[in-house]
Amino acid sequence: MSNNAAGAWKCTACGNVTAEGFDACGKCGSWGGAIRAIGVQAPREVGSSRWVLLADAEPRPVFRLDVAEPWQTALGGGLAMGSSVLVDGRPKAGKTTEALRLACSLPGSRFIPCEPGQDASRLRIIAEREGLDMSAIYVAEDCRTLAETVDALGELPAGTPLAIVDSLSFLGDLEAWTLLRGACPSCALLCIMHVTKTGRMAGRNVLRHAADTTVHITKTALLVKENRFASGPDAVRVPR
Repeated sequence: MSNNAAGAWKCTACGNVTAEGFDACGKCGSWGGAIRAIGVQAPREVGSSRWVLLADAEPRPVFRLDVAEPWQTALGGGLAMGSSVLVDGRPKAGKTTEALRLACSLPGSRFIPCEPGQDASRLRIIAEREGLDMSAIYVAEDCRTLAETVDALGELPAGTPLAIVDSLSFLGDLEAWTLLRGACPSCALLCIMHVTKTGRMAGRNVLRHAADTTVHITKTALLVKENRFASGPDAVRVPR
């Protein structure tokens, strides 16, 4: 097992990080200050190998959250916690509506409307029209720039199941995606993208490979292009 599988060890006095636990810190000499540092990269020991036998690698469990249809089926059995989803589609295809349907099935979710004309009032109209339970969904205000959106994601409370950004096309493409994903690493993130007149996703096509799941939305169906966590149906009809 890797030294980092259960976390490194950190000295509370000086912040020194080691791969093994200790009684006295080898850097500052203080005693009894060793704590687990989950998720912290321990320094590689001199002479240690960077190679690991594939059969010895521990699989990372995927925890799923039950969500509303058609998303439950389209995502192959629920939303993987901490995953990233990229949604695209033509104007008026229902991208915002379906993203809001997903959010309303996960209490505590956050919706960040970035484009002009998008706000909480408009989202409430959509939710009421679709009969969605919006009692535990929060909408950010005054997030019109990339910096404001990143700040909003960085302020998410622990345990937030899902954050939705509508839309990534308005903020940028690959650079924006990287910053947004880094701002909420433990929360599932869904970003909406537009498509061009030719039917291609606006922005760099490499974004399709940056996300865990890519979904194309039409007026009648969710078309799953890629899903790293499950093999579900290629198309799921949308309840209109």
